[in-house]
Amino acid sequence: MRAVALSLWLAAAPGAGLAKEAPAPASEPAPGELPFEPEHYPQNGLGSILGANPCGKGKDGDEVKDIPFSTELVYTGMSRPIGRKRMDLVRRWVDKLGVPDQSVKFEEEAVFEDGGRSYWMPVHREVLVDLRRELKRGDRVTFYLGLAGCVGTEPLLMIEEFSPPSYEDLEEEADSYIT
Repeated sequence: MRAVALSLWLAAAPGAGLAKEAPAPASEPAPGELPFEPEHYPQNGLGSILGANPCGKGKDGDEVKDIPFSTELVYTGMSRPIGRKRMDLVRRWVDKLGVPDQSVKFEEEAVFEDGGRSYWMPVHREVLVDLRRELKRGDRVTFYLGLAGCVGTEPLLMIEEFSPPSYEDLEEEADSYIT
């Protein structure tokens, strides 16, 4: 299992049941980075996070938040450059977390699916390389992400890390298609 020390989350959220194989925390993060700690990402569905309407009427638009969680999403393999307004929030988010140099490592966002809906989410450059190398379109895996804030009334969800499917998961999947 690879260990990418790139988590930017500072808040320690109480952990609920995490995925079977969380990425191993790195022993020493690089200068300007914070250690990835999977226990700070409680298992939660997008529906639950977004159902709380974190960016709705009466909320401050373009505000920075920091709500880490983990959930299963479907990888689609598609990506695009991050738009200007969303990138501005990424910069303000990493500034708030005290690691402003990290904003240059978020250049693209990828689309992920959950419950029939698609969500564009900025992905750390090193994680995007790993996604492209380790996953195929349609893979459903555990992602470690967070609500970084709001751009107007739209939430900005950031992908920080993921757990690739284990060999056992792939074997079980293959068995389910045998007729």
